[in-house]
Formats: sequence, structure tokens, C-alpha cells
Amino acid sequence: MNMPETRFEGGLAQVMIPAVGAAPGNVTATGVALTDKLIAVHTVEFDTDGDISAVADLTAEFSITAANTINNTGGTTTADKLVLVQVAKQVA
Repeated sequence: MNMPETRFEGGLAQVMIPAVGAAPGNVTATGVALTDKLIAVHTVEFDTDGDISAVADLTAEFSITAANTINNTGGTTTADKLVLVQVAKQVA
């Protein structure tokens, strides 16, 4: 998947990765690497009309635990929500 990124001097890129929410624990965030630095994790909820009804910052609950995986075991459920994962990546 081509992820939009913003490149900075020094070989860093800021990338936003969308993920499907899940019960507390592992959330698949395809494109996340163990060497990435987690910047932010936000959840977005939608109402029945498809309008955004709530946004939450859950950054403090999450860490990168494996390639393509972030984890918040014992934290807030992200089930039925869009999860936006923002990371800094080393790029050539």
C-alpha cells in the first residue's frame, strides 16, 4: 500500500497508517515497523449517517510490539472505530 508521507531532513518521514479497530490488545497496522517511532494513535467514531461523532487520542496506551502491530493490552477498546496511527520512519 502506498502511504502518504511527509519527508524531513535527516532521512525521516512522517506517515499516517489507517487501521481497523479491535478489542484491547493487538491492532493490525500494516506498514508499521519495529524501528518506527510512534507519534500518535487516534480513534474516529462515526454515527449512523456516516458523520464523525467522536475522536479520541489513545497514544499513551499504545506501543509498537511487532511488524504491522500496535498493542494496548488492558487499554481502551477500538472495536468498531477507525484507528489512525502516525509514525516516524527512517527513509533513504
